[in-house]
Amino acid sequence: MKKIRAFLDRFDLDRRSAKSVMFVCLFGGIILEVLFIGLFSWSEAMMALGIAVGFTVAVLGVLVYSAYAPCPHCGKYVDFRHSDALYCPDCGGELD
Repeated sequence: MKKIRAFLDRFDLDRRSAKSVMFVCLFGGIILEVLFIGLFSWSEAMMALGIAVGFTVAVLGVLVYSAYAPCPHCGKYVDFRHSDALYCPDCGGELD
């Protein structure tokens, strides 16, 4: 996760924008899968490719959020329910 976070720091993301990127990637992956299945129903190989691409996009979105989920003070994972919190629910340290 540290290498992913180091790469993502180039884009000047914070935890809340990483959450937005995750949602865009999840919905984009689902849309890609549905489009490939609908457009290429005649070809099983193209449908499989579409499902693989859509799944990969969705997983990348989850990885982006996971890279920003740990608290910078205590290192514990900030649960998705607390993703908009300003302070860590475990240690009380300021988040982003």
